[in-house]
Amino acid sequence: MSLMFTGFTAAAAFLALTNEFSAQTLTAPNYAETASRFPIDRLAVAVPLAFQEAISEMLRYQNLASGWDGIGSVAPRPPVIESAIGFLRAFPLELLAPEPSVSADGSVSWFWNTASIYATVSFTRPGKFAYYAKNKQDGSKIKGVGVLDNSVPQELIDFIRVA
Repeated sequence: MSLMFTGFTAAAAFLALTNEFSAQTLTAPNYAETASRFPIDRLAVAVPLAFQEAISEMLRYQNLASGWDGIGSVAPRPPVIESAIGFLRAFPLELLAPEPSVSADGSVSWFWNTASIYATVSFTRPGKFAYYAKNKQDGSKIKGVGVLDNSVPQELIDFIRVA
């Protein structure tokens, strides 16, 4: 199943237009606010269900409070979550969708773990990310840092394409 949207590569538009939540959702994210931060452009994009689900889970991390993972754990800040979602705006939708994760230090990440590759893109500050990927077949690795600028490092795309 996929939905057609005018513009906006990531699935936040889907979430802004629906009220579909899993049973685990305690409170609904503010979809109207999220939609206003991700303007719709003129391109028509079919957003695969796997991307919709990944974005939905990432948005639920806004509901976490400090201490969510024990004493000293930090809730992820909304601008960091928005950066992770913004990263997917430039991500090729024909590739494997990532899985979201959240860490006790307040960072959020996208990761891919298949028989062929492991890759992660982590967000600790708004607008910035770090990435690491390893090809499990030949042992080759890449790593780097980036700034959100509507692009994804080509070497990362090439690694994930192998998945």
